[in-house]
Amino acid sequence: MPRLRPHPSAHTLLRVLALVGLGAGGVTLVATRLSIAEGLLAHALPLAGLPAIEAQVSTWGLDRLVIEHARTSDGRLGWRRLDITLALDTLWTGRVREIALEAPQVTIDPWTPGDTPLGLAIPAQRLSVTEGQITVKAPEGDKPLLIAHVEGQVESPAEGPRLSVPHLDVRVLPEETAGLAGWTLEAPLTLRLDGPALMETGPTGTPTQGQAAVMTQAPVRLGTPWGPLTLAAPRLDIRYETGAPPALALVADSVRLGGGEARGVEGHVTVSEGLPTVRVTARLERLPGETSRRTEDSASRPLPVRVDLVPQPADGEAPRRLALTARVDLPADAPALTVSGWTSADGATGDLRLANTVVPLSPQGMRPTDFHQALGEVWDEVTGGLRVEGGLAWDRRGLHPALTLGLETLDGLLFGLPVTGVNAQTRLDRLWPVQSPWFEARVALLSVGLPLRDGLITMRFDGRGKLAIDEARFVLAGGTVSAQKVSFSLKGGAFTLPMTVLRVSLAEIADVLALEGLDASGHLSGQIPLRRAADGTLWIDQARLDADQAGTLRYRPPSSPGAIAAGPQGLDMLLAALDNFQYKSLSLTLDGPLEERLKGGLTIEGANPDLYNGYPFHLTIALDGALSQLIRQSLRAYTLPERLKSLKPWLRSQQSPSVHP
Repeated sequence: MPRLRPHPSAHTLLRVLALVGLGAGGVTLVATRLSIAEGLLAHALPLAGLPAIEAQVSTWGLDRLVIEHARTSDGRLGWRRLDITLALDTLWTGRVREIALEAPQVTIDPWTPGDTPLGLAIPAQRLSVTEGQITVKAPEGDKPLLIAHVEGQVESPAEGPRLSVPHLDVRVLPEETAGLAGWTLEAPLTLRLDGPALMETGPTGTPTQGQAAVMTQAPVRLGTPWGPLTLAAPRLDIRYETGAPPALALVADSVRLGGGEARGVEGHVTVSEGLPTVRVTARLERLPGETSRRTEDSASRPLPVRVDLVPQPADGEAPRRLALTARVDLPADAPALTVSGWTSADGATGDLRLANTVVPLSPQGMRPTDFHQALGEVWDEVTGGLRVEGGLAWDRRGLHPALTLGLETLDGLLFGLPVTGVNAQTRLDRLWPVQSPWFEARVALLSVGLPLRDGLITMRFDGRGKLAIDEARFVLAGGTVSAQKVSFSLKGGAFTLPMTVLRVSLAEIADVLALEGLDASGHLSGQIPLRRAADGTLWIDQARLDADQAGTLRYRPPSSPGAIAAGPQGLDMLLAALDNFQYKSLSLTLDGPLEERLKGGLTIEGANPDLYNGYPFHLTIALDGALSQLIRQSLRAYTLPERLKSLKPWLRSQQSPSVHP
């Protein structure tokens, strides 16, 4: 806060003015008397240690003194009109009946660490100020730090050194302020008293005790190095008592900063040797990038926060600074996140370190959405651990995070697909939009109906609200499934993931299906475009896999199912063909929603050398249903003939050994 530098004594100034008034009482010519007064203001005040005043004295008598268009020689004080109503019985005690100031202009120096605000006695029973202007000088440059427009009234009863301020308005305009350490005023600021302010002063005008409550008419809007800051309905209570540092209490309905929001904000400040000790408590109810407020009943719950600032001793020539500690309490009795470090006294620079913490995750405890709502678009039903550590520094250029996040053996649903054994690590160098130079994840198992194992994903947060995957590679049945150069919005929504399948072994797929009597040879390759719709459903868009070369497909059930007789006509011939089918080509097509009416077809061309002397077959089987359900059940609940029956393969011609649906 700015420091008031009053002239050596307001009482001295008043006594000099009174002496001038009484001494001129014997002068009979008004014009002569006024000229003498102006000369005394210019020459006598410096003798009392006060700056000379150039002014016009328009009224000068035993009960009234009016000085207009005044300005001190140092340029720090001036006014358009000063009207003093005198009372002879109190004049020599340094008090007058009333002082009315019109358009006063005061220039003061900025506050610096180590300064202590000084009191200023009001040597009048009543002081009123209209069109006042206080200019606070900037630490550097010619532009003022701020200009405050003041209207107010101060009352001081004759029986004691008590001051009452029943009315005070202070207005600051953005165009009349200069930025300080990256802080700027973005909207007009009007401060008003919420009830009279009270103060008691000692003989020299130093406050001995006092209290005041200040509020604003509109939200306070500031620009900061971290983004726009808005305080809604702030109220500041100020208390002072001799022997104790000044105490300030700030409450606000909410504070919004950089897209985040905290509510229930309470701050307590005491000032000692010009440096504050601060404690702030609040509830984080919205983080940057989140679209709705957090509540106790929502997927993302509020996070209680406490911040403490304590002055640190000066270290040689280093600037004075404050020790800073903060604590974020997590839901479900999860370990709290704690940070510690320092900030400069003006808040322009600082450095914080986050304690290495592993937060356990579970559906009944701490959930990914408690960290950020966007994670609800990606993760669900998660168990495992999240490790956080690192630091956060800032200066006039902005924030400089260096945070490391690690996923430790996470299991759950990733975009609705079961995943197990996820271990990942990334470093963040921007908080929002989040940015990281690298992000590497290893995945033990991702199930898309068939198991994708031993996954390695290299990716990064691109700083534009997206997760960019440079490469993702999984092992499937001895082959690989991979994707490259794709990105996802952190806000959710639709995306497309083109997956390349290379040399997947049909023999290993047969083992995965665990259907007794089924075996195959050969490899499949092709493309599977996986798409996530805006409503969260997963689709496969015209996927096609083809056998790389000829191979075999055999199905020899341990016993002939009784369902064969009740099956479609020609089903027995189909099973006979599959007893030792040598295919020349095999292709699989899929298209549609993964969990609903997925359509596709299996087309096989070849022959059984043991059937019809190797006469060629063309077999087409239509697929219609939920792929993940069909494959996840691994056909264990059905015999192949029953499955074929449900898919309705029909013999196109009973006389031809070619088989068609």
